Amino acid sequence: MLVWMTLLAATVAALWAATLLGFLARWSWWGELACHFRAQYVLLLLLAALAALASGAGVLAGLAAGGGLLNLAFIVPLYGGWPRRGRTPVLRTLVANVWLKNQRYERVQQLVERYLPDVFVLLETDSRWIVGLQALAGRYPYAKAVAYQPGFGMMLCSRLPFVDTRVVRFGGHGLPSIMATIQWGEAQVIVIGTHPLAPIRRSTHRRRDEQCLALARFVKEQTLPVILVGDFNATSWSPIFGRLMAAAGLMDSRRGFGPQPTWPAQWPLL
Repeated sequence: MLVWMTLLAATVAALWAATLLGFLARWSWWGELACHFRAQYVLLLLLAALAALASGAGVLAGLAAGGGLLNLAFIVPLYGGWPRRGRTPVLRTLVANVWLKNQRYERVQQLVERYLPDVFVLLETDSRWIVGLQALAGRYPYAKAVAYQPGFGMMLCSRLPFVDTRVVRFGGHGLPSIMATIQWGEAQVIVIGTHPLAPIRRSTHRRRDEQCLALARFVKEQTLPVILVGDFNATSWSPIFGRLMAAAGLMDSRRGFGPQPTWPAQWPLL
């Protein structure tokens, strides 16, 4: 029993430490790495609270539940705040990071056929994906692709006609983004697909932030509506994501829906 309670207390302490480390995200890249896992902290801390309660450790149960509720406070706002648009037409956009080693083209084809978006953006693609998704070319005749170093290619495909397409680079370090101006009925809309670096080191953290802030400045300058999609290597709880949304005048698509899948699909807990 003592060993069990020691392990349980250590687990709660570690989860509390990670929770608090996440509050340092604005000042430390280590802190930012910890801030992304709010949903996991909620699940694990509430399970720990139940385990502690069942073991008669009321104080430990209270500490675990308190940590879970603290993290839950970051998640609940994502279920509100999306304006009701009534019968306003919707431009449906799908984005997926297919993973650079993946060659299961039929699964992505099935995903597109399931949701039938007006525009879809795929990340970490290469020239093989253009061939692998030829079956979609009839339905999505407008396409722009860029092949770059492994992990940073992308495709933007649309059933709506392009007015203009460009490969653009934000932040000064050469990673490509695709920008397409799309004719949507009588209106025109800009869709940008992007993929900043993963912030796993101090240097890549800085470069990711530079790209996001450069994107924000660019979006803010546009006179047409902008849809910005991609793999930002960030979650809604990342300070740079909040700065991007605020500086660009954009809205987080998670608003009104709650957390959406963001980590590798083969890791269910994430």
